[in-house]
Amino acid sequence: MSEKSLDNQSQAQKYWKDNPKAALVSSNRWISNLVIEKAINKRISGGKTEKYWLAWLIEDFFAGRKFDSLLSIGCGVGNHEILMAQLDFAKNIDAFDFSESALEIARRDAEKAGVKINFYQDDFNTFTIKENKKYDLIMCLGSLHHVKELEHCLSTIRNHLKPQGYVILNEYVGDCYNIYEKPQLDLINRIYNCFDDSLKSIKISKYKSPTIEDVFAVDPSEAVRSKLILSFIKYYFHVEVLNEYGGGLIHELYQLLDSNQFSPGDPKGDTIIRLLLEIEEILMEIPGGLKSDFCVSILRHKNFTPLPEKPNFLIIGAQKCGVNYLHKYLFHHPQVIAPKQPSLHFFDLNFHQGINWYQAQFENTKNSNLITGESTPYYLFHPLVPERVYNLYPHIKLIVILRNPIDRAIQHYQHEVKLGYESLSLKEAIAQESNRLEGELSKIIETETYSSFNHQHYTYLSRGRYIEQLENWMKFFPREQLLILETEDLFERPQATMNKVFNFLNLQPKSVYYSLNIEQETKIDIDSEIYQNLIEYFQPYNQKLNEYIGINFNKKERNPIHRKINNNKPHFLIIGAQKCGTNSLYSYLTQHPLIAPSLQHEIHYFDLNFDKDLKWYESQFSELESGMITGESSPYYLFHPLVPERVFEKYPQMKLIVLLRNPAERAISHYYHEVRLGYESLSLKEAIAAEKNRLKGEVDKIIETGTYYSFNHQHYTYRARGIYIEQLQNWMSFFPKEQFLILKSEDLFSRPQQTMNKVFQFLELPAHSSEKYLQYNSGNYSQPSEEIYQELVDFFQPYNQKLTEDMRINLG
Repeated sequence: MSEKSLDNQSQAQKYWKDNPKAALVSSNRWISNLVIEKAINKRISGGKTEKYWLAWLIEDFFAGRKFDSLLSIGCGVGNHEILMAQLDFAKNIDAFDFSESALEIARRDAEKAGVKINFYQDDFNTFTIKENKKYDLIMCLGSLHHVKELEHCLSTIRNHLKPQGYVILNEYVGDCYNIYEKPQLDLINRIYNCFDDSLKSIKISKYKSPTIEDVFAVDPSEAVRSKLILSFIKYYFHVEVLNEYGGGLIHELYQLLDSNQFSPGDPKGDTIIRLLLEIEEILMEIPGGLKSDFCVSILRHKNFTPLPEKPNFLIIGAQKCGVNYLHKYLFHHPQVIAPKQPSLHFFDLNFHQGINWYQAQFENTKNSNLITGESTPYYLFHPLVPERVYNLYPHIKLIVILRNPIDRAIQHYQHEVKLGYESLSLKEAIAQESNRLEGELSKIIETETYSSFNHQHYTYLSRGRYIEQLENWMKFFPREQLLILETEDLFERPQATMNKVFNFLNLQPKSVYYSLNIEQETKIDIDSEIYQNLIEYFQPYNQKLNEYIGINFNKKERNPIHRKINNNKPHFLIIGAQKCGTNSLYSYLTQHPLIAPSLQHEIHYFDLNFDKDLKWYESQFSELESGMITGESSPYYLFHPLVPERVFEKYPQMKLIVLLRNPAERAISHYYHEVRLGYESLSLKEAIAAEKNRLKGEVDKIIETGTYYSFNHQHYTYRARGIYIEQLQNWMSFFPKEQFLILKSEDLFSRPQQTMNKVFQFLELPAHSSEKYLQYNSGNYSQPSEEIYQELVDFFQPYNQKLTEDMRINLG
């Protein structure tokens, strides 16, 4: 923070310390007139009532509903909060302000009123909330226009708002610092000049906005970014109500007039005020006319939709993996009601029918012990279904059943032959799959209504890439909302498998040992070459599935799906660097029989998920058998400035593995990675040139707030991430050097076995060799011009030199 910013902040704090009731005087002076107050209240309520706006909110909008928790940001002397407590609007009220003198008044008045409110001091711009605390209501009543760090403020509000919660704003949203633009000034002065001097409170010929020096001399936080508030709230939230109540004319004009001459009930004074209000209303209605300076807004989460009551669960696939048998077992349970027809295909093929059609497919029941759901195996594979489900049922439980993808592909092919849809041989059908699917996925996504026969029927290989489909679902749903089963377990151990399902759905245990007439699948002879090709095709996808989920189709012995919390904690971390081969290194590591992978790849706990508790983090690791260890890989750890201290506080004995690559090569690979993700639109030369500006102030915000997420810091750090010496020095200010193993990417890929032996020795494990050392997550791209490459080499030279001197690591 600059010295000027500190001076401004100090001045603002001094102003509010000396004037704790300033908000009550300056902001409400114009609506102290009864005629204005009633008109404003009517505008706030959308023309429904003249009652006090807060009474309308509580009594009419919320219809007397009571809430459990409320947070008020910038509560001042607490008059609104005390009123809400007296009306029993919220059971628990937290309220903060940065003026301790205002809070003293608030606490005293709350005690007099006999209500209990947690008033505490904090700064609007940097405040934090306990990591797991969520609120039903969060309010900013005349405080948000004093907030400079709107991004931090609004993102924090969003993160701590319950899924069905509300944000209530009553705010000034006019020009910053109350320095009005010329059209608004001209309107105020034209109306003002119509008044005789006898009606003016001060004899000035022309109203002028304050200068920036005037504002800074009194309260530099006044309307600091007010003009941006509406744009920001629309970015962070869904706007359910936005009622503008004007003030662009009468707010300033009323203070220029002699308010003593507008006494309540006086016909002349009331007429003048009503005329001014009507003029303001007319000017606001004219396109391009007077804008509203004030508004009341009610906000919700962007993904908020009223939650339908049913279904409670979905069996989403995969096809030819035993979905029908799982369906039959489950719907034999007395607490589970079947839909009117199986495989409703609502979210994939019948989405045009609408939610009312879908809801009508389920039986009506008021018995809370009964649940319902459906099974449509195309759901897992269809690219649009996850988001559609999430938008309607964000808390629904999802059941997935998977089978060895080779067996699935063969049975899928047999199924299409049986239906009469497939005339090619298996070898031909597999060879033609990419041609048959060309352009189909794009049509589905672009049109949202296109039904692709080929995508539904000729996807023998594609449907077996389970990891891609699960990743699509996990963009929207947390892992705990998915139960992932294996087909072989269902057929070989149906009772044990269904017990997992019953437990997942909170159902009473039920015997499933009754005949379901499970058909024996027709076996076909597969050419050994085709079978081997299928093995090789699915190998990398199966490997990634094993890393993410713990299901291993690459070998007979399978890891259990459901794992208990590991009380032994992770034993090692691969902390980076990004685009240096960390995915490959972690894959090689987890092929060791004594290393268990984490339940999800790149947990990002210490950088992006630190708002979750340690119990959540340790639940991401499987329960370990004796002699086994576990760990994780999140390559942003090395670069994030707060991670070393966070890791040290939790795991001071942690073993840390670092993988470094020639930083010029790393920067280029990083750039093309961002291009592939769609995040980078600049050329390489432009992106390198823009990096400094993109990162301006970002590290300071991360360090100062502890909660600020910087997209630019994570994605646009092509050069900064290659300054390895600074990152390692940050880590080594907490951890001794012997707790690090620092490797070179070039060594990992040119001498993988020799390099992995060093890793196993560092982790105190016996040596292990893998049949293949595949390179994961590598990208193909053209090399940049010699000029750009040399520019990168020259930039990194002094840092590489220091790395060689201090760490004995020579990156060339």
